[in-house]
Amino acid sequence: MRSFARPIRACLTLAAALCVAGLTFAAPTPDDPFRPDVTYAEGAVTATFVLLQPGQHIYDAMLTCSLGAPASKPPLSGRDEMGGDYYSGLAAFTWAAAPGQTFTLGYQGCDAAMCHMPQELTLSITADGKVVEGALPAPAPTPAAPAAEVPAAEPAPAPVAAVPGTERSRAGFIPPEDFVAFLRGDQAAAAEPTFLDDPQAWVAANGVWLLILVVFLGGLLLNLT
Repeated sequence: MRSFARPIRACLTLAAALCVAGLTFAAPTPDDPFRPDVTYAEGAVTATFVLLQPGQHIYDAMLTCSLGAPASKPPLSGRDEMGGDYYSGLAAFTWAAAPGQTFTLGYQGCDAAMCHMPQELTLSITADGKVVEGALPAPAPTPAAPAAEVPAAEPAPAPVAAVPGTERSRAGFIPPEDFVAFLRGDQAAAAEPTFLDDPQAWVAANGVWLLILVVFLGGLLLNLT
């Protein structure tokens, strides 16, 4: 049995080394030794945690993702003395996703010496299916359609100015030729007739009281002479 144990252990070590070397998103760092490899393919995001060092594990209760519950996950590796379920070894989780999405992935890992601070990554899937850290840039705004040109309002016609010295109204009877001259604005042709020219038109234009006053004054002047 021992003769087979060494080759099997060597194969597992080599496979783990190849997995770590093939990380495409980001390799673990001293500040985040549990940083997973995150890839996208065929409508799913896969986060693979490489937990091969002695005592390395991540807790099931601390694994969160804004995409929702995992579509698939590995079986639990064990439970600690506090009742916390955990994963170790190569632990791969998948979530349904699509290009253009931005999501968060949270986790907490421990090793044989200590438990590290919880981590949360903000990741995005580009249009060509790559997973990058951070949010995608906002799309450029669509240029607004040009406003419809409003035709300019036509200017209001200027009021007709009255010709100086012309009458604006007449009352009483007006002979036809004088009425036509009045409509044309010919003040000279439409001059008011005198009493001697047309007594009836003069009375209609000036009123009977003016005629009575003129007669009264004429009689008074005759009495004085």
